[in-house]
Amino acid sequence: MGLSQPAWSPDGSTLAYVLHVQLDQARVVVRSMTGDLALSGSERSMAEADEAGTPMFPTFDAAGRLYESTGINGRSQLRELDPATGAVVRSVPLPDDAYGEGLALVGDTFVQLTWKEGLAFTWDAATFTQTGAFDYAGQGEGWGLCFDGARLVMSNGSDRLTFR
Repeated sequence: MGLSQPAWSPDGSTLAYVLHVQLDQARVVVRSMTGDLALSGSERSMAEADEAGTPMFPTFDAAGRLYESTGINGRSQLRELDPATGAVVRSVPLPDDAYGEGLALVGDTFVQLTWKEGLAFTWDAATFTQTGAFDYAGQGEGWGLCFDGARLVMSNGSDRLTFR
């Protein structure tokens, strides 16, 4: 479904970009350039995905904590997951009319795109408190988002990337 920011596996052995999340009948499979991520938390039943929203763009912080954005209007969230089990450690809902998409960690701030709303939310990574929002309406849909260390790189689902 999109490109995530580069992430180290929790054991520090693998650096990968998540290329897409594949939904099949039984599970969510996260694939990377270096192969499947070896995380039990990256595979969850479709029932869990349907209940909380479609998992989008998993990312790790420097300490190996796993985060994801989920997308379904009325159920979208920013979540921290236990990388060993996939259990939700904490979450915060987006407004009911927002469909969560790409997620990037920039310093101590998460930037979370919305699909068609043209709005990105910013969250304090430590507290999951919303710190702001910015409008990108008229610039295409929000899909994938990553941070290259200097700029945000955004995908709108086309073959073009926008550097911010």
